[in-house]
Amino acid sequence: MLTSGFRAFGGEELVRDFLQDLPGGFWTQFVVVMVVIFLLGFFLDFIEIAVVVVPIIAPILLAEPGANVSAIWLGVMIGVNLQTSFLTPPFGFALFYLKGVASKLVTTLNIWKGVVPFIILQLIGLGIVGFYPSLVNYLPARTYLTSNVAPPPMNPKLQYCLQEYKFAIYNNEEQTITNAIKNMQKLIPANLPVDKLDIFEEHFDNALGTFAIVKKLQKTEQEYDLFTKNYKDLHFNVRKIQKKVRKIDQKIKKLKAEIRNLDEDNLSAKNKLELKIENYELEIKELQNKIPEIWKTKNGEFEILHKAKNTRTKRYRKNVDEAYETLDQIVLFLNDHEKLKELLPEIKELKYSVDNKNFEKSISIIDNLFEKLGEISGTEEFANKLDDLISVIDNDEIDEQKLIEVSSETFNLFNLEVSWRDDANKNLLPELIKYNDVIKHNIGLRLQSRLTKEQAKFVARCNSVHRDISLNF
Repeated sequence: MLTSGFRAFGGEELVRDFLQDLPGGFWTQFVVVMVVIFLLGFFLDFIEIAVVVVPIIAPILLAEPGANVSAIWLGVMIGVNLQTSFLTPPFGFALFYLKGVASKLVTTLNIWKGVVPFIILQLIGLGIVGFYPSLVNYLPARTYLTSNVAPPPMNPKLQYCLQEYKFAIYNNEEQTITNAIKNMQKLIPANLPVDKLDIFEEHFDNALGTFAIVKKLQKTEQEYDLFTKNYKDLHFNVRKIQKKVRKIDQKIKKLKAEIRNLDEDNLSAKNKLELKIENYELEIKELQNKIPEIWKTKNGEFEILHKAKNTRTKRYRKNVDEAYETLDQIVLFLNDHEKLKELLPEIKELKYSVDNKNFEKSISIIDNLFEKLGEISGTEEFANKLDDLISVIDNDEIDEQKLIEVSSETFNLFNLEVSWRDDANKNLLPELIKYNDVIKHNIGLRLQSRLTKEQAKFVARCNSVHRDISLNF
């Protein structure tokens, strides 16, 4: 109830404004909050602090992009800090417990003096946990990423660390991966249907092009990191000013709304509100004058680099995803070869019906084939041929020459589909499986169902560090 009342009267906004106006960004805010909680521990029980203070300050700190801290880490830091409330006089519970079992020779003052080293140790522990967030974040992250409910590698929260993991592989194993791609390229039969050859070519082009795209992205990231070293403070300070300007603008809008709601005769109240608006507008001008002249130029350069980095990152992800999807597509075609062979009796029946000009039965057979082809991957071209065939035989006047030509193409294509899939299933599929083992944990990693244990450990370690994301805002 106290927290709700505090928020209802704008207390949370006052606290937020106070913390955000402090120089030094998130870490200054965090230190101030930790000091306040520590001092409150002298006089309040940990339950009161947790119930009253934490709901107010936690959302403010968690929303700060300057450190992008995890809720787990913040909770542990507050918890470790609250432990000191058991030791700090005058109301530390541990002090009263000790006094209750100590002899009469031990005074309360002796206990208060004796507890000082332990409070110092507690604060040192707090500093260690704060300085090394991995001590808190790593184990929960690793447990989650190796569990049965672990997110797939496509999860947006994993992308930064997965990219680091994959780029290290690209840099160290580029030749091995390139050789595997080229060797697989040589094994592709030349007698495949045109659409299947196109899919293979698309895969190899994307897979081999990955390394050039990665190098361009890495170069862009280096340029971005180099630029932001000097730009970061400027960005932070200007955004802080702009945030204040937006808040004042909101106040001006409220005052203007109040003026519109006033009676026309109430000139005194109107003049007071207009005077406030003028003062706010002067405050805005003063704030805007604090923005350095180089801001627009530097911000424009930053936006160009930021956009280039994001564009190349998206291009890289799209490239590797498309490369692996096409490989998955080919494997799916081969796995469905038995389903396609099962259609052979119906194809023979269709050929017999067409040859004997039993077109009603032919149309019925084709309709049944359409239903079955929907469950077989890679039969789109054959389905199109069947569609062409039904267009020819469904006319009042049938072009005999056209019928012979289209029916011949249709049945030849079916035989070719069955033939190449049957041959590839015996000879090509084992090689594709070996090839997949080479690229699935680099080029194809984003499309796997889950991370391996080694990958999960790397991502957990990488994600357990807090990163400043304020440049995105």
